[in-house]
Amino acid sequence: MQKIITLFCFLYIIQNSYAQTPNYTVLTNNIAINEKNINRVTIPANATVHFVSPEPIQYVDISSPDIQGDLPEKNIFRLRPDGDKIHPGDNFTIAIVTQVYISVYKLIVANPLNNDSTLKNEAYVISINPNDAVQVNQSDVLNNQQCFDLAIKAIQKKQNIFNIGTKAYGMKMYVTNIYSIGDYIMIRLEAKNKTRLPFDIDQIRFKIMDKHQIKATISQDIELKPVYSLYRSEGGIITNKFSDFFIFKKFTFPAQKLLQIEMTEKQYSGRHLSLKVEYNQILKSEQLD
Repeated sequence: MQKIITLFCFLYIIQNSYAQTPNYTVLTNNIAINEKNINRVTIPANATVHFVSPEPIQYVDISSPDIQGDLPEKNIFRLRPDGDKIHPGDNFTIAIVTQVYISVYKLIVANPLNNDSTLKNEAYVISINPNDAVQVNQSDVLNNQQCFDLAIKAIQKKQNIFNIGTKAYGMKMYVTNIYSIGDYIMIRLEAKNKTRLPFDIDQIRFKIMDKHQIKATISQDIELKPVYSLYRSEGGIITNKFSDFFIFKKFTFPAQKLLQIEMTEKQYSGRHLSLKVEYNQILKSEQLD
């Protein structure tokens, strides 16, 4: 709650600071947000500006009501100044908030007589550098870069699980490793196609379900969504070998349930693979340092 209150206070001050005094400091997670954390950028007049973030954007605060913006993609913020209300020399502030950092920009509308050719474009792109932002990531939350680093480290390790797998339709799917680190569980999934017919992946699903289902109508399946996968498996094609790495927030389930992993093909009568992971196999996960 204190963190949320601090963040709202920060955004309020951002909106009003330039109308009062540019010298301010706000504390969040014991890190100061001050003048050196504010990125100053000159943008073209009457142009759309795209901010590209390496992390998914949660929301954006804009100090001026004359500026409109939206999120066409989870990591792209699109800014549209109102040409009838915004004039050369005007400035406004935006705060782009992700789970990992807050990036603050003071945007200055360029004079159309400026000779800089980049400011005459109809579209303008700004790449957000997390090193220039204020880090607000909690110690127990993994960002995309940390997930990627862990995945790369994990796939370099040798297979240590040999008894979780399934075979069907000339296909083989199996779990090679299960890791844990902090509040996360990581699963490496592989598959082999021994046929000449490519396997077009429709989706890969993870479910906690009853070991013994009496009736499908009373089954209480819980679907798990990974917070990260190394590759975009869905839509991929397996002609020979497939491998991906999935990271989940820590989960538990009772002994009468199990984790089921399903891979389906993109066809009405497509192939379907399914394997089961017992909870004691999750408990034996290897610590990934």
